[in-house]
Amino acid sequence: MTTKTMAPIALYDWYEKGLYACRSKNFIYAENAFNKAIESNPRDANAYYWRAFVHKRTNSYEKAIEDYNRAIEISPNTSRFYTKRANAYCKLEQYQPAIEDYTKVIRMEPGNAEARFDRAVTYMQTGEYRHAVDDYDRFISLKPNYADAYAYRGISYYYLGKYSLCYRDALRASKLGNNELLEIFKENMALLRSSRTI
Repeated sequence: MTTKTMAPIALYDWYEKGLYACRSKNFIYAENAFNKAIESNPRDANAYYWRAFVHKRTNSYEKAIEDYNRAIEISPNTSRFYTKRANAYCKLEQYQPAIEDYTKVIRMEPGNAEARFDRAVTYMQTGEYRHAVDDYDRFISLKPNYADAYAYRGISYYYLGKYSLCYRDALRASKLGNNELLEIFKENMALLRSSRTI
């Protein structure tokens, strides 16, 4: 057997070992396995992707972003690489690059509901509530029975001063099992009424 035929077998072996270690939550071994897989083939985007996963699980978000960068360099049209890098940016409170990555995913996959939802949440972190509402609208058109989408859109409406729309979404969220916004809304309205009687 020649060296050329052995290299792919070694790569597959270490890559599979890394995946198995991830499933077992043995992240130290998983990182070592993916290191060896990358040494065998530095052009394997998935090995970088999974090593980035390991870094995220161990809260090493900067390292995760570095590996996602490398994966994207190798395979720039793989949407999940951008999604996961955006998640890592959010963990570091680097919201603008996260929004840019979610936007790339949406351009690649206009029907990607998860990216719409995640970008909406990130817009809320930056105070861009109008943009958040637009994304929640689109998400709800794709997944109309997701309670949190109504709750978060209602919060966005609240910060935009659109209290009737906030209340409407609070009711919708409550019907779908999320009562938190409705309770907060009722408490705030009770405080507002009591302040007017003082």
